[in-house]
Amino acid sequence: MKKNLTLSFVLFIISIGTSQVIKLNGEVSAENNLVKNLADPVDDQDAVTKAFLQAKIDELTLRIENLEKGILPDSPIVFSLSVDGVTGYSTLGNYVTAYAINGNIIGSAEVQTENNSNYVILDDFTDDVPTGTNYQELMYYDTYSDAGSIDGSRFEINRLTTDFTVGGILFYGTLELNSTSDANVFRLTDSSGLPFKFNSFRLDYLEEYGAYFQEFIGSADPGKTVEIYIGDNLFSSTVADENGEWKIPFDTDNDGNSDVPEGCNSISISGGEHYGPSLKVTFSNGYKEIYRSLPEGICHFGIDGYTRISFPGYNVGGTKSFSQGMVDWVDFESHYTKAKIIDINLDQLESNFDISFNPPQIIGNSILLSSTDQYGTESERIGITIE
Repeated sequence: MKKNLTLSFVLFIISIGTSQVIKLNGEVSAENNLVKNLADPVDDQDAVTKAFLQAKIDELTLRIENLEKGILPDSPIVFSLSVDGVTGYSTLGNYVTAYAINGNIIGSAEVQTENNSNYVILDDFTDDVPTGTNYQELMYYDTYSDAGSIDGSRFEINRLTTDFTVGGILFYGTLELNSTSDANVFRLTDSSGLPFKFNSFRLDYLEEYGAYFQEFIGSADPGKTVEIYIGDNLFSSTVADENGEWKIPFDTDNDGNSDVPEGCNSISISGGEHYGPSLKVTFSNGYKEIYRSLPEGICHFGIDGYTRISFPGYNVGGTKSFSQGMVDWVDFESHYTKAKIIDINLDQLESNFDISFNPPQIIGNSILLSSTDQYGTESERIGITIE
């Protein structure tokens, strides 16, 4: 009998401890103690925590500030348009509405997903140009659009430095980003203006281009001592200026003749970098990587005063991977090089709304499109014409 009573009591305690509903009747006092570990409210009469209330206040404050400043939700971005409907991209959770030009609603959709499509562009070449495109080999371009390739992505590369004519985009079995002593900058973007992920690219080779020097010249930390060794011997040294630049003439004693030893020798630099074939990759979030071909040898022939520094561009090749999340653009800055690039791996945002028109429209009709957020604030209505 005693064992039975003990077992019943234990079961009673367990049932209380695991119960999901506690009912209180009458006046309840916490006796000036804190009530901890409350869940976020679900039903109308649920208690609200301080953190939950503060989040809602902050959210409302931001909305009021945006309205006072005239900041509206972003307008939708259109990917495709036909007489039957429209697809595109808008902020997750918004409603996209299509209007006839007279203001009647002809379709709407809630933005419920936000997915990426992976593309590896510039990975397939036919006759040395990207397959499916109309580019020609060994011709310079200021823009590459991937839309015409077999991938058909929205990515494009534009040369930003168009104030001089040397270099540009060239195709010869790879994408070449070419520059000489004037560095060129090439910007990769999604042509729709949407952010994207830049996962990796393969740097095939930093081919030397225009790296003809009349002196040793490069960069270092300001105030840093830079030493140049030819063979095993110290050739000369200097200190980088306040801008981090340094120079050492071939003619160190100013007698009109180069002091670089005759013949071909190895060269090494301590304390700084010599200008030469390089590619700097800069993300819109400020992250940077730079790939340099370091000088390996120097040849001087006294008969004609010819001096040549050699740069082995293969030593920096390989796949370069990144994890910078979504970015607005990626810049490639090439210097003294034909930077040969292939296999650019990117994630592009997919279309996340699809509206069917009711009634169907006809070619030549113009429609208006807007995106409304969860608070009922509508973006500017953009006009588009069905072609």
